Amino acid sequence: MKIFIFNFEDNFDKKLIQHFQLKSHFPLLDWNVYFPKDLCEIVRDPSSADYIIFSGNLPCAINNLSLFHLLVLFYNCELFHKYYWKFIFIYNDDNTWRIPMGGTWLRVSIDKQLSSSESISIPYLLKKQVFQRTDNCSLPANFVGALHTHPIRDRLAEYVSDKNYFTKFFLILRKEFYGHPGLGEPEKKKRKYQLNEAIKKSFITFCPRGTGMNSVRFFEAMSLGRIPILISEHCDLPFKEDINYDEFSFNVSYSGFDNISEILDAGSEKLKKMCKIAHKIHQEYFSLTNYPRKLVDYLQRKKEQIYESRKREDIFHCKLEIDHIYNYCLDYLIKHQKDNEVVNVYTMATNLMKMTTDAREKESVKNILDNISVTNTNTTYENNLRKYIFTEYGIELSTEIEFNKMIDLYFEKTFKRR
Repeated sequence: MKIFIFNFEDNFDKKLIQHFQLKSHFPLLDWNVYFPKDLCEIVRDPSSADYIIFSGNLPCAINNLSLFHLLVLFYNCELFHKYYWKFIFIYNDDNTWRIPMGGTWLRVSIDKQLSSSESISIPYLLKKQVFQRTDNCSLPANFVGALHTHPIRDRLAEYVSDKNYFTKFFLILRKEFYGHPGLGEPEKKKRKYQLNEAIKKSFITFCPRGTGMNSVRFFEAMSLGRIPILISEHCDLPFKEDINYDEFSFNVSYSGFDNISEILDAGSEKLKKMCKIAHKIHQEYFSLTNYPRKLVDYLQRKKEQIYESRKREDIFHCKLEIDHIYNYCLDYLIKHQKDNEVVNVYTMATNLMKMTTDAREKESVKNILDNISVTNTNTTYENNLRKYIFTEYGIELSTEIEFNKMIDLYFEKTFKRR
């Protein structure tokens, strides 16, 4: 496949970028991961290229410039106007909003209700993982993660706690992201270890959607030979035309929690078989070695179809006026607020703040931020876990004990005895 790599200095209007520090405003994405040189021929003439690869990290660029200013750059880009249907953008951020610009968008998070045919679902790519023997599985299922990214995680925690499924389901709820800057390296290392052990020693890993429609945990579980359960709706998965996800994974809707009990009671032989298939599919389709081949093959096979589809669309999908783009983003902010998607609210609010100097507009956005409800670790979960530790191990924990210490004890007792 022939590709042309978009160079910012050569192709963006020099007057518009003269005050930019391009390296900081457009940090480079490692496009070689998706389009390695042994599979692609890099050409100097865009007219001879099958696709034009935008090599910048788009989420960072939008955060640095705002969506409006990014669109202005492309509006004044001759190459984009001439070959917009050839452009490929890699958008590896969890946000599901549609960027109102032509081209083909490779995305890790796709909401089928919002996006058009221009979006192609891609996986979260991981370093090579070794298949874990299912003999080590001492529990049916686990979930380890933060609650605040999407309300469905809080509902899952409440469901497991209320049903008292602790003998079947290892559940750790975090108050922060794994990479939270306030966590020291020893704490990060310990949490990573706890997460990996939970996945390795359970047949099933619950993967409720978070900031994005999908979860990196979905592919982590597959890579270790474990069964992922995606809790999401309208999520587009990679290579769905070629992969039968029902063979090795489960999908639970927001109203489908009653199915969880049946899943947890599935026989070990069935689960072992699904684990093997999950790892096989991950190695074949989503490993760092094989995924680029699958992607390049897909883009080559679909090239004429992609060209035809993109050419039918406008270069830009909305008016390029600051007020119009501001309202375009504001609509997404209101949607994220309504769905209580905390991280997406903050991301969109940051973008809006960069597009206005109007004091009333800034105050309006600030009010939305002030009124977003952040979910902290569920009180029901804490109380029920404390009861479980007492019933199962005879250890009575006071309400004053530090939450993280209770989690560490729970982890140690669960897996040391098994």
